[in-house]
Amino acid sequence: MPGEGDEQLFAANVGITLTLISHPEPDFGLSRRVREAALAGVLHTPSAAAPATRASAALTLRALVDDDPGDLTPGERGLLDELLERLAR
Repeated sequence: MPGEGDEQLFAANVGITLTLISHPEPDFGLSRRVREAALAGVLHTPSAAAPATRASAALTLRALVDDDPGDLTPGERGLLDELLERLAR
């Protein structure tokens, strides 16, 4: 039975795949950063001694929005994706 970690890794993989194929000149380094952030989120328990970075927070938010977009319009999703991609660098 899949666990929460499986869902997070799946969301990260889907998100990065869609992001890379939707850009004419994709940033393939983003894939590595997403992988590291996803694995860190699943394998480690966050502590006060290790605050989240801007990039990891952006990647986490992207995965959460991909999983549950709420009431965002397609335009809002596109804008949010662009902003989160920049923040994840």
